[in-house]
Amino acid sequence: MSLPKRKILFLLRTYNDIDHIVPIIWKCVACDWKVSFLFADKDFSHDARIKFIISHGASLVESIPINFYHEKIRPGLSTRLIRPATDRLVAYVFGLYLLHKKKIEGVVNEWSGGSGRAKASYFLKAARLVGLPTFCLPHGYFIWKNPLFNREIADFYRKTKKLPNFNDRNLYSRYVVHSSEQRAEAIRYGIKEEKLIILGCARFCREWTEVNWGLLSSHVRQETRREFVILFFLPHWDYNVYRKKCINLIEKLSQLKETYVEVKAHTRGTGALDRDEMEYLCERGTVGFANESQHSTALVRQADLIINFGSSVGFEALQQGKPVINPRYLHGNQTFFDDSGVVIDTHDDESTVAVIGEIQSEGGRSMIEPNVVAQFLNRRVECPDIRGPQSVLESYLWLLSGQYFLDNHSQQEQIESSQ
Repeated sequence: MSLPKRKILFLLRTYNDIDHIVPIIWKCVACDWKVSFLFADKDFSHDARIKFIISHGASLVESIPINFYHEKIRPGLSTRLIRPATDRLVAYVFGLYLLHKKKIEGVVNEWSGGSGRAKASYFLKAARLVGLPTFCLPHGYFIWKNPLFNREIADFYRKTKKLPNFNDRNLYSRYVVHSSEQRAEAIRYGIKEEKLIILGCARFCREWTEVNWGLLSSHVRQETRREFVILFFLPHWDYNVYRKKCINLIEKLSQLKETYVEVKAHTRGTGALDRDEMEYLCERGTVGFANESQHSTALVRQADLIINFGSSVGFEALQQGKPVINPRYLHGNQTFFDDSGVVIDTHDDESTVAVIGEIQSEGGRSMIEPNVVAQFLNRRVECPDIRGPQSVLESYLWLLSGQYFLDNHSQQEQIESSQ
């Protein structure tokens, strides 16, 4: 069945949105859809992937009146009465005007509440006023197996004995998740079954991976290092992470002979080290710190070994054939990588250092069989048994076109048969 071509507005707020939603924008424009996108918070027009989708026909748009209101007027309004009413008025006038001008037929937002974050709310409210479908797409990959995976949720549960209420996310026409486990968790949070749909991961799917590497290859430093490069990814600190243990391990690794440790904090900022911690580590060993704009894809390419325990970037490392150590003792969560057979689980600093020594002696080669990695990526990224016959990116186009290729009953059957 051929798909109807739609005019879609995508709302991008963070680097994570660029990672996970830009691949879908690219697929839309590659199939001759009329695509507009808007920065709901920061301006990322300097990013290579943004320039790429613009060169292929995507249109970067903005609403000057909304920008002026949101940045200059709104901060001075009363939050209890005047601000919500004015927000709605601005959405119904200026948000609606942009949707009408661009003849938008659907609005796509990142994972968030029904009203979105930052300037996304003006366009979501406007879309629902006139009955346009709204879609909530992943800005990350939910890798957690335990429900109380961060401090906010744990504190809320401790006080109320309840999980957070996601009822307002039922305002979306469809809410996309990556796994049957996450779907079950979302239902526990209050999202209706008929709103949820499981699709593969756009960021890490095979189709986009090749394109993305070509885009970011220019960001790879051409310098030649004599040291063995360890890339250490820090997750959110409030995701049950043991901060002191992380610092201690980084310190030990930075003191290994002929070794260079590069630390990459989480892109949303809460995994960063403070100045005192960075100065302490620099004084103790050979260590560097990647900035927010340095792409994980390029950093992984430059590294000999990856240490990752709380981020989906582990998929990127596995795709590139890099050895990945999963130091499970650095946090209190359980993830899809634990006991997966595709990463090397360690349980203390000594075993982590020992494994690194083994990998160094093997010239940085992965100790995991490639076919085991391929099966894991197929199940967790491509999701063919649940998603349906289309490619990952094609499945998103089916969703946005309104051609829901799997109704909820048939997708539930697919889930049960795949387990």
